[in-house]
Amino acid sequence: MGEFEQDHLRVNEKSISHGENAQSSNSVSPPPMQLQAKKENSSTQSSSNAPTASFDLVAQKQSEKINSGSLSTAEAKAKIIEATDGWGTDEAAVYSAIRKCNNRNGLKSDSEVMNALRGDMEGHELWKCYLLLEYGSESNYPSPMKQIWNATYGAGTDEDAVFAALGQMDTAQKQFFGLVYILRWELSGDDLQKAMDLIVTQDTIEGNKYGTGTD
Repeated sequence: MGEFEQDHLRVNEKSISHGENAQSSNSVSPPPMQLQAKKENSSTQSSSNAPTASFDLVAQKQSEKINSGSLSTAEAKAKIIEATDGWGTDEAAVYSAIRKCNNRNGLKSDSEVMNALRGDMEGHELWKCYLLLEYGSESNYPSPMKQIWNATYGAGTDEDAVFAALGQMDTAQKQFFGLVYILRWELSGDDLQKAMDLIVTQDTIEGNKYGTGTD
């Protein structure tokens, strides 16, 4: 082999060796821009997979405050007085204040609150206040109360359905202070007397503070 050919071969071997080293270098150490992109992508994935417990906890606490009793008696009273003061009545605000009150017995024993309700509301609007004061929310109404509501709300009264519901009540339900009110609002004459006969016993007379009231 001539000297020129040997030199040419050495040059080619260096080129091949250089190419292999370059390829190996590229596979081990990517350019800075690729490293940066890789870091950003990793950071994004880490952020998207981060736990959301803290956010869920806040949302849960907010929901609990909205759905549970979150007003003191004084706060609920203030909202009721505001909703019934002046021209017109904001019934939705009244119902909401009662639902959210954490001491509904305090509202029931407050003459100013009760006078405000009776002075501005009547019929089923007032009876709904009584029901909420007793049970806290519509979902807690006993079945007989729901039956009486359905039998008396709107046009006409289904007296037989009322009597059937009264017959299903226990003593505590018969002592509910708003029951006599709605019966006297919806019934009269013999129908009212029959209803009263179904609920008025010595136990209910002694336990029902408002059982003989006319409002």
